[in-house]
Amino acid sequence: MSQGSETAFPQRTGENLTSIGRKVILTTTIVILDSDLGFVFWLGQALAKTGYRVLPAGNVAGATELLSWSDGVDLLIVNYSVPGARMFAEGVLRRQGYLKIIAVLEDGEEPGFETPGADAFRGRPSSGDEAARLEWLETIGRVLASHRHRHSAS
Repeated sequence: MSQGSETAFPQRTGENLTSIGRKVILTTTIVILDSDLGFVFWLGQALAKTGYRVLPAGNVAGATELLSWSDGVDLLIVNYSVPGARMFAEGVLRRQGYLKIIAVLEDGEEPGFETPGADAFRGRPSSGDEAARLEWLETIGRVLASHRHRHSAS
């Protein structure tokens, strides 16, 4: 994929096509960008088990590398406290023209100007909090099913 190629990214969310033999499967690609690798691992495993294509990253360099091998992103789960995360999200939005975002909130953090354009906000669940983990998965399903998503200004 060449840098700056507008056609390399899908134009409609939720419809990235993957061909396996003669079968075509609709895939949904989710990028998880957070420096808490325990959270990234848990959420990535949970989403992969339910059929999502997950690209987990602990930093922007890792997320950028993963995206260089991807057709695009349907959902970005991002902790904006990761250095460069805001610019990364804006870059994906510019390339694709659309992006759904769930912002990961730090303990005690409230949604605000630090979390621009997010479709939803969630704090990380504690390791034993199954109800909070289920709420995460429900939030992801709700955001992916919604018709609302952020569009680039260009």
